[in-house]
Amino acid sequence: FGRFSGYLAPSSGLKFSDVPSTIDAIYKVPVEGWLQIFALAGALEAKNQAFPMDYGYPAFTGQINKLEEPERSKKLLAEINNGR
Repeated sequence: FGRFSGYLAPSSGLKFSDVPSTIDAIYKVPVEGWLQIFALAGALEAKNQAFPMDYGYPAFTGQINKLEEPERSKKLLAEINNGR
């Protein structure tokens, strides 16, 4: 199991190696870190709510509905078949 080098929270001196790989990691990560994780997840969910038919890659690049019809239909069908 690999670990990142460096600091998880530089202001509190918490290194990635100090965080256990068990459930105790929940209590070791600062509250601000959890807020950042939830904010990122919320931003991704908000993007999906705002543009539900945009299956483009990469995300957040403004490539909304830029595919031509044959390729767009193929990708939408692939997403439906994959259960997303």
